[in-house]
Amino acid sequence: MNNVNLNTIKFDSLNRDNIVHFFSCKSFSYLNDNVYEYYNIPKNVRILKVNQIHSNKVINFTKENINEEYEADGLVTKLDNVALITKTADCQSILLYDKDKKIIGNIHAGWKGTLNKIVDNALDIFIKEYESNPKDIIACINPSLLKCCSEFSINEYELFKKDFSDFVELKENNKCNIDLTNINKYLMLLRGVKEENIYISKLCTSCNNNLFHSYRKDNHTKDRNISIIYKKI
Repeated sequence: MNNVNLNTIKFDSLNRDNIVHFFSCKSFSYLNDNVYEYYNIPKNVRILKVNQIHSNKVINFTKENINEEYEADGLVTKLDNVALITKTADCQSILLYDKDKKIIGNIHAGWKGTLNKIVDNALDIFIKEYESNPKDIIACINPSLLKCCSEFSINEYELFKKDFSDFVELKENNKCNIDLTNINKYLMLLRGVKEENIYISKLCTSCNNNLFHSYRKDNHTKDRNISIIYKKI
């Protein structure tokens, strides 16, 4: 499903159509002035990121707004040589690619973004703005906090059980486990994305905090794993 080395994770399904993508391991996470050299990104590639705020807001970047700054948690574009970046440490980063319309997306989905269906908002842009057929969309969910380690309080249980009762499990200690990755898979299936085009990494960031930054396991670390996708020309 995905290729892993000491530095990055890549999905076989995205090794196509001049798509460049990766999810950085702990040993290779960096986002600063010399990010081009560090990640070997060509200087003609424009790097875009947003101020992530755990929302369900997704920005469609075009030539008209490419210089704007946004508070949001998702990025979509059809532009070539534009790298979309998100930062995570247990939250999901979801990479989207329409193999027909050649549109890319990079979504930061924490529990709040998942609850408020950020992936739905991203798919809205694909479908309504670019007339994507959901059957042509590939979705890849990078390593994140899996159900095994996703313990939440009764408050989150009450929030999720209305729309996602099949994905929450109440425990005896008044805690619950929430299957966040499969909630987003479920939402994508509802929109018509084909199950065989949805790829979920089976690597939990908390279980594997030797490989990945984990907010929970690493004492609320401020370090982040970097997720990047762009189309080169």
